[in-house]
Amino acid sequence: MEKKAGIPVPQNDGTVPAASCSCFSLFYLLCGEGTCQLGSETILLQEGDLCLIKPGGTDSLLRCDPQANFIRIHISPSCWDAVWNELGANRENTFSTIYLDSLFRAGRYAVFHTAEKAELHTVLSLLVAEEQNSQGDRYSSKLKKQLITAILCYLIQESEKIDASAPKAPTASQILLYIKNNRKTATLKSAAAHFRYTPQHFSILVKKVTGKLFLDLLRSQKMEQACFFLANTNYSIKDISSMVGYSSNEQFQRTFKNVVGCPPGDYRKLQNDKNHSRGGTFL
Repeated sequence: MEKKAGIPVPQNDGTVPAASCSCFSLFYLLCGEGTCQLGSETILLQEGDLCLIKPGGTDSLLRCDPQANFIRIHISPSCWDAVWNELGANRENTFSTIYLDSLFRAGRYAVFHTAEKAELHTVLSLLVAEEQNSQGDRYSSKLKKQLITAILCYLIQESEKIDASAPKAPTASQILLYIKNNRKTATLKSAAAHFRYTPQHFSILVKKVTGKLFLDLLRSQKMEQACFFLANTNYSIKDISSMVGYSSNEQFQRTFKNVVGCPPGDYRKLQNDKNHSRGGTFL
């Protein structure tokens, strides 16, 4: 029988079972990155993420990078309900909303981003140690219950802090404007920092609100500016590649041909012919 708390060892392919069919599962990524596969749904996890998964449903697998360190804890439904009732499941608070919406309506899980929270790590480690060294007496059971209560209280506290300080999610127009104004130097990391998100979660947000990947949007903006320079200036193609943010002229030319459909030189010639037919001049 599998222990209800522990630090599992990954299999040769880097995977471990992430959840139990009969217990609530709590997974905490101490360091590194990983994904949790729940049926057809993939949950992206990074350092400090805590994922709660309710019982039932399809089998799930957790896949981590080789440097990842994590804690997985299984909590019986009776223990979970007892703790939850003590906290006041009917009380209106942030965690109640997340719990009900994410676990019972939206699916099987809820993810909390708790990077650099040493206190939570300590409580989780104590819970793992108590389970591994448990003698099965009544004091051990009470201690584990109190530790689980502490974890949930901590998540309530952190969730309420996040709600109070979290930035409003940017709109598609705000994201596109930022990329346009910073297309020469923008990266996923710098854009995420500007909007106060981690790169991973900002990437997901961009896809959600624009329907496109961040790199595709950035590339489109670079090509749009390159087309303007080619059609309206005498700058060399090499200079233009640098002006729109490419360190390699060869990479710029390959990208331009893939996006626009012809090499930069051919595009310039075509636009020159159009300008001359209209009597236009270069800047």
